[in-house]
This record gives sequence, structure tokens and C-alpha cells, in this order.
Amino acid sequence: MWRYVLSLGLALLFSPYARCATQKNVLVLHEGSRLLRYQFLLSSEMQKNLANTKFNIQIFDEYLDSWRLGEEPPYAVTALEAKYATVKFDVVVVDGNGPFQVMLHRPPAFLRGVPVVFLAVPDYDLPLNLPSNITGITTHKEYGETVRLAMRLQPGLRHIVYVEGGLTANAMRDAALRSELAPFQNQVDIVDLQNLTVDEILKRTKSLPSDSAILFDTYLKDPSGKPYVPSEVCNLIATSANAPVYALFQTEMGKGAVGGVVISFETAGEQGAKTVLGLLDGAPVRRYPVEHARNEVTIDWGKFQQFGFSESNLPAAATVLFRPLTLWEKYRWYLIAAGVVILLQTILIFELGLAGKRWKKSERSARELARRLINAQEEERRRLAGELHDDVSQRLALVAIHLDTLRAAPPDSQDHLIRELSILYDKTDVISSDIHQFSHDLHPAMLERLGLASALRHYCAEFSAHCRMAGDISTTGEEPRMHPDTALAFFRIGQECLMNAAKHSGAPRCKVSLSYAHERIMLRVVDNGRGFKPRKTKLQTGLGIQSMRERLRSIGGTLRIRSRVGYGTTIVAAVGLVPAARLPALEATWDEAPRARSATTAA
Repeated sequence: MWRYVLSLGLALLFSPYARCATQKNVLVLHEGSRLLRYQFLLSSEMQKNLANTKFNIQIFDEYLDSWRLGEEPPYAVTALEAKYATVKFDVVVVDGNGPFQVMLHRPPAFLRGVPVVFLAVPDYDLPLNLPSNITGITTHKEYGETVRLAMRLQPGLRHIVYVEGGLTANAMRDAALRSELAPFQNQVDIVDLQNLTVDEILKRTKSLPSDSAILFDTYLKDPSGKPYVPSEVCNLIATSANAPVYALFQTEMGKGAVGGVVISFETAGEQGAKTVLGLLDGAPVRRYPVEHARNEVTIDWGKFQQFGFSESNLPAAATVLFRPLTLWEKYRWYLIAAGVVILLQTILIFELGLAGKRWKKSERSARELARRLINAQEEERRRLAGELHDDVSQRLALVAIHLDTLRAAPPDSQDHLIRELSILYDKTDVISSDIHQFSHDLHPAMLERLGLASALRHYCAEFSAHCRMAGDISTTGEEPRMHPDTALAFFRIGQECLMNAAKHSGAPRCKVSLSYAHERIMLRVVDNGRGFKPRKTKLQTGLGIQSMRERLRSIGGTLRIRSRVGYGTTIVAAVGLVPAARLPALEATWDEAPRARSATTAA
């Protein structure tokens, strides 16, 4: 229901505007009939340009048939007065010389003073002075330019056959024809075939010399008065003749003519429509002086190819009609789309190939690293076994022997017994300390109890006490909660960096800085030792550096190494921290201090 209400509302809303559009009446007087192609082109182009304007334009078409009944049909004025006496016209459009002469010399009474726009009137038929209510678009036949085009396309041209029929005698037209052809009198022989029958023209043009061309003007009637459609006569001549036909009007293109500098009736109709709209809008006639219709160099590609003309002789400004589209012109967008798809597929294949190579390389590196880690683990087991067997086990054996000796032969005095037990205590305490150190090296319990910063600080102190290098540590920011894997990774990286510095740098001091900021942890280890070339040295692919990279990769971190020979080494490890809300809840044990509970997480 609401749709009907909405439709009714819109109709009521916009109907006043439709009624308010000013109605304008335009009378169009055509020279010939609908059979003439040029009148169709003129009328359709003009009506297209008059449509969709702010006016409600009513167009009334009248065909005078002046090409068959005379330049000024005697019935025209009387018939128009009888038919349109009660209609008020705002503009009159006259198409061709016949109706133009009617409006110029014998305008109907109801049209006197009405603005008149003429179209397609030859310039030689235009009087020197026009009435103040008449303006329009003239046409000019480019006889000379068309002959010049023929000579350009046919460099050896020697004969021009001029064809025309049915035009009334006109001294001004004949003078214009002679004037335009005069420059070629000494270059070509001009044969005049005016006012002959169609059969005679076909017979005369059937066997022309090879260096000939036909200049077709128009053909409205034969000597007996029989009317013809000019474009059809042009087609008959072009089909029968053995020489190319050149034309002066747009309507002969596609009807056998090779080409010509032709009058464009479509542009004349467009120009005339602009003048009509201006007059309908209230502009005075004097604002629109007489204009000339444009002439265009036009070529029929099929006929051009038929006579084997060279494309290099075509004028640059020529409009070529009926030219078959090239493969690129016909399928341009398909070819572009296919090219883009192929390019994208090529890039994708290339990227997949590179990714495959990278994956294989990464797989080889992973296998190599796994092999080396297994070997390192086995080596560490052998070392620990050797330490326990050769050191701890031997010392424990000595303690056992000492105890067995005391059991077999106890000391006589209590002081002697106390001294012996003190010696055994000291040995046992040293063994206990060594075992504690082994345990600490295998798994730093302090890391879980006191946090990363405290564990690294404790390790730096032990490192400084046992190595000939001072390890200084500084921390920035408050240590946040972090995953145990993150804390362990950074602790091991710190251990590895310090041990590498002690082994390879030769520096007396190494600085360790640990910073927490913007949910990011960064460990920086700097020494001022001898340095190395990261891209060339074996250290870059050593087990220690590879192990650090793998640890950071497992937690989403990055490792950067900057070093120059003689300028020391800087190693930076960084990773973004998981927000505290996403970490698992802490599980405190009985011996954890409050601070430790706030700085560690459950595994």
C-alpha cells in the first residue's frame, strides 16, 4: 500500500514541473523527401541535439519535394498556410535551397517575422544581404580539394571525369566550379559528363584509362525528368566503372565512393541545433551570424584497398571509414587482461619457486642445526660424565677412604678426631659447591625465584669472579610478567654472549644492558674487543649464534649483530611481550618471596 502512496506523492510533486516546461513549436521545411539520405542525417542529428532540453519542443516536419516539383513548388505557400494557420511557431528551420528560397521570397503570412535557420544551403546561393530574421549554416563544395586528394592518392592521375545531373542552371555554381578546377587545367584533363542519362554515364565510365578518376557531384534527375537518389546513382557508377569515384557529400560514403573532402551533414545539423536552441531561449538572430558547415577528408577503406592505394599517401587528418579493426583494437581489453593474468601468474610462480628454495634451505639449516645440537648435547653429556667421574667421583672416593680409615683406626684423642672430621667436612663442602654449580649451569633455579634481571646480575658476578673479563650489567624499567620460555631464552642468550666475548673478543670489560619499555624487552651486550666481519666469519654460522637465533625465533624475537674489525661487537636481542592479561595465572610455591611471585610465571 505504501508504494502506491509514494508513487502518487511523487507524481503530485513533479507534475507541476512537467506542466511548467515551456512548449516551443519548431517547423522544419525539408527540400526533398525521406528518400534523400542527407536529409535524414541532418534531421536526426538536429533532433538529437534538441532533445532533453529545458523546453518542451514540438517539431513539425514538412517535405516539399522541391527536387522533383521545382525550386519553389507553387503549392507550398498555400498548403502551409492552410495547414498551420492556427499554430504559432517560434523558429522555422529550412533544409536545402528550395525551402530557403520560399522563406526568402514568398514566406507564408503566419511565418513572417519568425526567426529562420537554414541548413545545407550552398554558399553560392546565399544573397549578399539577408533579412534580419534569417541566419543559418551554409555548405561549400570542395571541388578543388577533392581533386587534390585524388591526385595525392593517384600520383599519375591525368583524367578527371566530372558527373552531375538534375541541377537547375545556376551561373554562380558554374563559376565556383570553374574557379576551383582552374588550377588543375594544366595537370589533368577534365571531362564533363553533365545532364546525361544514367545509362550513358555508365557506358562512358566503364572503360576509362587507368590514370583516370571520377568526380561525382550529384544526380537528382535525368534529362527526361526522372528522379534519382544521388547516392544510389553513385553506387551504380562505382560498381560499373573501372576508375575510382570521389564524392563531395557525406551521403556517398559507403555507396561506392573512395573518398573526398565531403560536406558533413551531421555537423551541420549539430551547428544548426545550437542556433535553434539559442533563438528559442530568446536570443536575437544577430547573435548568431551565418556559419559554414565543416568539410572532412573521408576515406572508404574497402574501396581504398580495392584500388591498391598506398596508405602512406593518406592525409594525416583523414577519417577512415569501414576499416576492419586490428587484432589489438578488437581484443585490446581481453589482451590486456590476459597479459595481467599471465604476469601475475609468472610472479606467483617465481615467488613460489623462491619460497621453495628458501624452504629447502631452511629445512637443510634446521637439519644441520638439529644435528649439531644433538652432537653438542652428547658432548655436554660426555663432559659432565667426565667431570663427575674424574673429579667428583674421585674426591668422593677419597672421602670414603678417609672415613673408612677413621672407622678402622679411630683417633686416640678427641682433638685429633675433630681435626680429621673438619678436613672431611671441608672436602664434602667443596664437592657440594661443585655439584651445585653443575646444577646451576644445567638449569638456573634463580631465574624462576628472582626473575630475569636478578638471575643475569648473579651470573655476571660469577662470570667476573671466574673469568679474566669484567661483566657489568644495568637494567632500565620495571620487569614485567613474562613467559618462562622468554625469560629462559634471554638468560641463555646473555650467557652465550658473555662466554663468546670472553673467548674471542680479548676485551677487558663487557657491558650488558637489559631494558623493559612499551611491552618490549631488549638485551644488549657490548664489548670493545677485536671485533669481526659478520658476513665472512665462521662465527656467524657457529652453533652459539645459531642457537641464539633459534631461541629468539621460537618466541617471535629478533637478533641483530653489529661488528667491525678493531671496533668491538654489539649483539641486540629483542622481543615483544605478551600482554599480562593473556598470561596464565601464577602458581606460587611455599618458598617464593612476594617479589618473585610478581615477576615469574608458571611454565
